[in-house]
Amino acid sequence: MFKNISGFLQRRNPFFILLIIAIFAAGRLYSDDDTPADDAVLFSFGNTATLKITERSNVRVYENKAYKGLTYNETRTVLKNEGFDDGYSIYAGNYYVYEASKNDTRLISNPVDLNEYIEIGISDRGVYRLPETESVPVLQSFPVFPDKEISPGDKWRDYGVRIVDPTGEGRYTRVKFYCEYRYEGIQESSTGPRHVINAQYALRYKPGDTSINDPNLKQISGRHVINIYIDDDDFASIFIRDKLDEQYIYNDGTVAEHSGFILTWYDDIAGIDRGRLAEDTAERLKNEKIEDVEVIEKPEGVALSINNLHFIPDSDVLLPEDEGRINSLYAVLKDAAPSKVLVVGHTADVGTKDSQYKLSRERALAVINKLTNLGMAPSVFIYEGRGGDEPVADNSTEEGRARNRRVELIILDD
Repeated sequence: MFKNISGFLQRRNPFFILLIIAIFAAGRLYSDDDTPADDAVLFSFGNTATLKITERSNVRVYENKAYKGLTYNETRTVLKNEGFDDGYSIYAGNYYVYEASKNDTRLISNPVDLNEYIEIGISDRGVYRLPETESVPVLQSFPVFPDKEISPGDKWRDYGVRIVDPTGEGRYTRVKFYCEYRYEGIQESSTGPRHVINAQYALRYKPGDTSINDPNLKQISGRHVINIYIDDDDFASIFIRDKLDEQYIYNDGTVAEHSGFILTWYDDIAGIDRGRLAEDTAERLKNEKIEDVEVIEKPEGVALSINNLHFIPDSDVLLPEDEGRINSLYAVLKDAAPSKVLVVGHTADVGTKDSQYKLSRERALAVINKLTNLGMAPSVFIYEGRGGDEPVADNSTEEGRARNRRVELIILDD
């Protein structure tokens, strides 16, 4: 748009704020002679290859004025660029919602409440395109940038969406909000110069306002005060600090109040070289004669499937005969130095679905505990149980059921 205009400095970043145009002239955003201001910038979302979004919340919870505790929660996704369509960059990948915890989630292995494949279109202004019935990401179309250059002090307004689940039980409600933004300019920080945008919005909801909702929820009100920090370097990222105060009123008269902080990071990352990692890992397993472990490339990442694991029947207690394999896999994982590993437990299709999910999750955690006892950081791992839903062999035979009793260690892009 500006490439033929002299006096402009064009900077291209690989991700958010792909284009920041510094304009050297005097006056307002646009002066009477249509000359841009000297400190004006144009923000635009980029077309990165891999986009990582992480959100962590730290919220005090009250119910009918009684303090119920401090809750930590986290969501995470790494999205691959799938191309461009009708003005939107298309990103796809798995979105994880971790189970709410009373502990600091940085210090523990997090169970996964939701693991969902999503596809999102993001415009150059930051507007999302996805079905209104989609419950993730929990923050959508935020921040949204104006379609012109702005200078410190300039304001603009646009719509965004937040998905709330105040009970933590998967009863999602979609709330559309109208946000006011103000660009504050560039400030110095310990990591270098960064652009600062302040924003605020009021959260309002009544039944019938939205396509997905908790039928027990009668009303939402609240206020969000937000600071947005955008790195002013060639490795662009966004950090958002959201101070919230919210009130939820339910049909039975219960009033819940939440206050605290939500921290969100948007980052452009290189991602793992899946092909090379899979090839190198398979070669090492072969050379070290680690048996019954398959290396499989999956949509989520590179999986090490530990087959024929031996547990005490209907228990998460691993038998001593498998200790050697876990010790060997620890060495492989340690050398790979993954940032995040999804551990998935599987069972044979025997018993009830609920018992299968419970047992498969417990066995995933049992493997994590073995690896952390050997020296891996608990925060590397997230885990879930899929019961007998993903068999790799015939459940009607003992041999097939043994193969289906497995645990996968999936090295994720991060």
